[in-house]
Amino acid sequence: MAETRRQVIYLTVGLVIMASLFILAYRINILENPISAAILSLSFFSVIAIFIIALNPWLINRDRRIDKIDDIVVIISILTYTIISISTIKGFGTDDMEYITQADRYLLLGKDPYAQLYSPIGVSPTYLLSGSVAHAFIYPPLSFLVYFPFFLIFSHFLMLSYLNLINIIAQDLLVTLIYFQGKKTGDPIAVLPVIFSFITAGLLAPSFSGVNAPVWALFMAMSYITKGKKSGIFMALADSFNQIPWIITPFLLIYKRKDVKDILFGFIVSILVINLPFLFWNAHAFLSVFTDDSSTIPVAFTGLTIFNLTSFLTVEPWFFTITMGLIGIFCLYMYFRLFSLIKETIWVFPMIILWFSWRTLTSYFLMWPELMFLSIFNLEKEGSNKISLNFNVIRKELIASLFIFMFTLTSVGAISHVQYVSQDPIKVVSVSVPEESNPVSELSIIVKNTRNESVNITLIRVSVPNSLNMVWNFTNSSIPPNSTREILAYTNNPKLFINSSSFTVQVYSGYFMSSYQVDINSTKINLTYENSTSTGEIGKN
Repeated sequence: MAETRRQVIYLTVGLVIMASLFILAYRINILENPISAAILSLSFFSVIAIFIIALNPWLINRDRRIDKIDDIVVIISILTYTIISISTIKGFGTDDMEYITQADRYLLLGKDPYAQLYSPIGVSPTYLLSGSVAHAFIYPPLSFLVYFPFFLIFSHFLMLSYLNLINIIAQDLLVTLIYFQGKKTGDPIAVLPVIFSFITAGLLAPSFSGVNAPVWALFMAMSYITKGKKSGIFMALADSFNQIPWIITPFLLIYKRKDVKDILFGFIVSILVINLPFLFWNAHAFLSVFTDDSSTIPVAFTGLTIFNLTSFLTVEPWFFTITMGLIGIFCLYMYFRLFSLIKETIWVFPMIILWFSWRTLTSYFLMWPELMFLSIFNLEKEGSNKISLNFNVIRKELIASLFIFMFTLTSVGAISHVQYVSQDPIKVVSVSVPEESNPVSELSIIVKNTRNESVNITLIRVSVPNSLNMVWNFTNSSIPPNSTREILAYTNNPKLFINSSSFTVQVYSGYFMSSYQVDINSTKINLTYENSTSTGEIGKN
């Protein structure tokens, strides 16, 4: 039975790798990237090797020491991922990585990285609701200090985009760490974590393209499996690299409460050593690391912000910050009170909290399921000890807490929605597409100002099914009180042209937003405004 289970897991690993290869091949232009395309094509034989091992394990080991074959499958998988990733590095990938490079350059010049202005050069920027782009560095110091030694090397060879190699190595080390933790249990499920490298590559969160989440995830994994001061040091490294681990930190302190004093000592000392120099350098600039992203345009693949982004339930950005705080406190309370029962669900809570954030990028969520394997393996080692918990003792307390939480959340949501609707100044009346415009690179948008004062349009975003972040240029940004004005939206970037017959136009005035859904092939289009849907005629110039 155990051998059959192993073989099924091997097949699963091979299937995920093969699917990821096809997705990656689809996403890159094979004609413009022949080397990457060739490596992706040849990597197919890694999948074949895993399939052969799954079906005929005795070909690798005549003694049927199938547990040794686990190592072979993991090695093949990691090497395949690493080779593919390195060959696929074509640039920084994200403005995060480009800004990290600029921060290292400022540090090399003796300038405070937090007091400088940053500008994206080879990547898409992060747009603000004000209409500009993010020019500040907002991540903790370790986010650029980790890369600094490699920056010195790669800058000499003019290969700074290869700083993504550190992200790839971090992903490899994370998978290896989880695998060896699982291997101690003797369960073949230990092989499964290798699939996450390929899942992240296929689901728009690749480490080779500027997503550095594996770095903080590796530190958090080390904090989880170590004890005492070492655990605190790794926890501090994660928190000093990115803000996302801040969410799991209080839960991890509860998880390790038996030696929390030693952990806190290592944590506090490490935090001070890493962060104090930059705080003393320029305290005002350094405090920019405390941000909630509410000034940026919402980008979402899941979460409560989807309701706001689609105008299904419009609320103000501060609602998401308060909601994250409320849900965080409630989850922390539940974890503390039910600790003996739900101890190993620690990695689930950050996902719940982040679901309520203003921006819900894929990278916010993909690391947590990978880290969950550590808890699964830990449960396997501890065995199935029966846990007794008298719910009657705390039932009233839990019900009362849940009621208070739901009442507070509903009240805050209602206030935020009413405030948003009462102050929302803009409404898209119609959208006209130039005749015979294919692809579409220009739109005429009629926007109405419903307030008794002038309103400025700050940003126009055009979205098609495969891209939700196409920000266009526009003219006539100011609209007089209680009047209607035509706004010309356009782009000269071929990557932002509309090749779809259906798309959505979103007009922003600060965080207020009005959406208009366009179907070029239809004589009618749907107008979505607040919570109502009406029908408007499509215009032709």
